Amino acid sequence: MKKILILLYLLSFNLFSNDLSIKIEKGEKWYHKIKIIGIPIMKAEPQIAIWLEDINGNFLKTINVSKKSENWLKEGKIKEALPVWMNRVKNQIDNLAGASLKNQDYNVTIEKEKVNLYIEINNSYDYNDFFTKKNSGVNGQPSIIYFTEVDFKNKSYKDIELIAHSEINGNYIKDLSKITSAKNIIKKIDLKF
Repeated sequence: MKKILILLYLLSFNLFSNDLSIKIEKGEKWYHKIKIIGIPIMKAEPQIAIWLEDINGNFLKTINVSKKSENWLKEGKIKEALPVWMNRVKNQIDNLAGASLKNQDYNVTIEKEKVNLYIEINNSYDYNDFFTKKNSGVNGQPSIIYFTEVDFKNKSYKDIELIAHSEINGNYIKDLSKITSAKNIIKKIDLKF
C-alpha cells in the first residue's frame, strides 16, 4: 500500500507540475571572431535573453539574460545588442541572469496556464552585405527573435520558430531576408515538460 501511495504522489506531482526545460544548442556561428583592421583579435559569444510574456503581451519574467546585457540595463545604457528584451523588461530586472553559455539548460516554473516564450540572441560585429559597419555600427546584423506559445495546463507548445529581427527602438521586423549568418548562432532549441 505504501508503494502505491508513493507512486500516486509522484504521478500527481508530474501531472500538475508547471516545469518546462529549455535547452539551447550552439550553432556553427555561436562564436564570432571580432576583427580590427581585418585581423581577428578575440572570439566573442552572443548576448542572449529568454523571457516570458502573458498572451496579451505583458512582460512576466526574465528566464535568463547575458550578464553584459543585464549590466547595461542596470546602468541605464540601452544597447542595440538585445533591444526587444530591453524594451520589454524596462527596469524589472530579476536576479536570473547569467553568462551566455553554450548548450545551456534553463528550467521555468510559472503559475500562468498559457504564456509566450521569447528568445533574443545577437552577435555583435557580425556584418554582412546589408548590415555593414557603415550602416550598423558595432552591432552588425541585428538580434534575431525566436518565439513559441506554451500551454502549461495541457503541457503543450508549438514548435519554436525564428520569427523576426530587431530594430534599435525595440520593435521587430518579420522580414528575415537580409539576415544571413545570424540564423546559425543557434543550432537547435528543445523544450520539454
